[in-house]
Amino acid sequence: MCQIEITPDRLNRFPKTVPMNIRSDYLSNNGLFAKSRFPNINKHDTTRFERVNVFGNIEGYQFPIQDMDKIHRLFVKIQEDYENGYIDNSVRLAAWTYRCGIDVFQPMIDTTLKKVQRKANGERVSVSKQEFTLCANMLSNDENTVFLNSFNCYVNRYTYHVGKSLSLDTRIQPYHWLRALQGILMYSNDFLRDIDNETCLECMSYLFLIFCKMSASSIISKRALYSMLFLLRRRKYDQNFLREGNPLYEEITNGLNQFDPFELIVLKFIEAKGTLDDLASLIEDADNGN
Repeated sequence: MCQIEITPDRLNRFPKTVPMNIRSDYLSNNGLFAKSRFPNINKHDTTRFERVNVFGNIEGYQFPIQDMDKIHRLFVKIQEDYENGYIDNSVRLAAWTYRCGIDVFQPMIDTTLKKVQRKANGERVSVSKQEFTLCANMLSNDENTVFLNSFNCYVNRYTYHVGKSLSLDTRIQPYHWLRALQGILMYSNDFLRDIDNETCLECMSYLFLIFCKMSASSIISKRALYSMLFLLRRRKYDQNFLREGNPLYEEITNGLNQFDPFELIVLKFIEAKGTLDDLASLIEDADNGN
C-alpha cells in the first residue's frame, strides 16, 4: 500500500508512573506521528503518486530506525491505553500508524468496524471522527469491503423517492463516512478487485446523489466527488465498469459542470480522457483535506 519511515520514538522518556492518557497526549503533541506525504509530487510519471507515511516529522527525529522491538512496544502501549478507556487518543494514534495486519491492533479494529456496521443499520451508536480515521487508514481489503457495504447501507437509510427521482433526508451526516471512504479508495490498491460491479455502482450512485444534494462548494460535496473519481479504479478489474450506455454514466456525465475545474477532471476520467496532470492536481487538493 505504501512505504513506511520509522523514526526514533521517545518511550524511554516516560516515567512508569505517568498516567497512560498523559503518555498518549505527549506522543500526539510532540510530533511522533505525522501525516503521509507525496515526496515525488513534482515528477512527471506515476512515481509522483508514491506515498510515504512518516513516524516523526520534527527536527532531529526524521531519520528511520530499525528497532522493531521499540515500535512493537509502542503499539502495545497504544492498545493498552485503548483497553483502559482512553479511546479517542488511542484510536487516533493507532490510525496514524497507517498499519493494517498488526495483530495487537486487531481488537480495536474489530470493535470499531462493528460500531460502523451498527451505525449503518440504524442503531443509536456513536462512531467518533477518530474511529472513522482508523477505518480510512488501517483496514484490510476484506474490512474495506465491509466499510463500503456499510456506507451503502447508511446512505440507503436516508434515501427516498420523489416521483422517479431520489432525494436525501436532511438528517443524514455523511462527512466522516465520506472522509473515510475517500481515504480507502485513494490508498487501498486492490480491494476493489473482489467487489462486484453492482455494489460499486450502488456506491457510485449514492456518492453522486450526495454530491448533487449538497452545496457544490461544500467539503462534503468535494469529498463525494473525489470518492467518485477513485471508485473508477474498479475499471482496473472490469473495463466495462460505468461506461457509456449505462444509465448512471449518462446521469453523471450530464450532471457534472464542465466549467468547474474539479468536476471537469472527474468528468474527463469518467469519459476515459483524464491525464496524469489532471490526477496530480486533484490528488494534491484531496490529500490536503480540501
